[in-house]
Amino acid sequence: MPPGKRDKLTPEEIASIKNWIDAGANPPAANKVRELAVPKIQPKVPPRNPINALAYAPGPRLIAAARYGEVELHSAESHVLVRVLSGHRGNVNAVAFSSDGKQLFAASGEPALFGEVRQWDVAEANCSTFLKGHRDALYSLAISPDGATLATGSYDSENQNSGRSPTGEEIKTLSGHNGCVFGLSFRPDGKILASASADRTVKLWDVASGERRDTLSQSLKELHNVAFSPDGKRLVAGGVDNRIRVWEISETAAETTNPLAGSPLRP
Repeated sequence: MPPGKRDKLTPEEIASIKNWIDAGANPPAANKVRELAVPKIQPKVPPRNPINALAYAPGPRLIAAARYGEVELHSAESHVLVRVLSGHRGNVNAVAFSSDGKQLFAASGEPALFGEVRQWDVAEANCSTFLKGHRDALYSLAISPDGATLATGSYDSENQNSGRSPTGEEIKTLSGHNGCVFGLSFRPDGKILASASADRTVKLWDVASGERRDTLSQSLKELHNVAFSPDGKRLVAGGVDNRIRVWEISETAAETTNPLAGSPLRP
């Protein structure tokens, strides 16, 4: 029924509407929707491609610079661009050289889809291994001192650290963080893995068993970086609260045995 006190539609009008619907309900020619004209604007300067991470290899004296979709290798002496390792999906957020500098590991991925790690032969610029896992982009990467284990941290819902053998087989998944794992570091003896997260904690993991040893929760905001001292007795972490914190780490890294060493330091 038409709104208000109006006459009912005639059979001819109803038939006309039915035929219009059957024909596709096309709008009148005068009221056709115009196509959106998108102007072609050419940038005056090359678009920015920021560096997301850096790594240094003392042997070949190379610096790896992680960018969107690629990793640049620069000479540490002359700063000249040596080669570009391309083909990565999304931002390359973490890079790490093997101890001999012959292999480079690069972590990237597509947000909310997957994470990936590409292993490159530095001399030949060939991708020798391609690993795909997690359910979100990777943001951290660490290689054990003996080169046998690769740890990755992601933005996925489980916020995992995945240990992998050199063949790419997943060893174990360490779950416990409630935010993105932004930083990873193996203790020099390879027995303990530290992970820094957006949940404002650093967690210590037993590499052999995958068990959590301790949670260091003194930070006030997200943590982005973590590193062990050369002797493995201290752990340093920094993040959004503009503090550098140092913990004394025991041999076992068990709970209550890893005190904060003094007051937080402001950079």
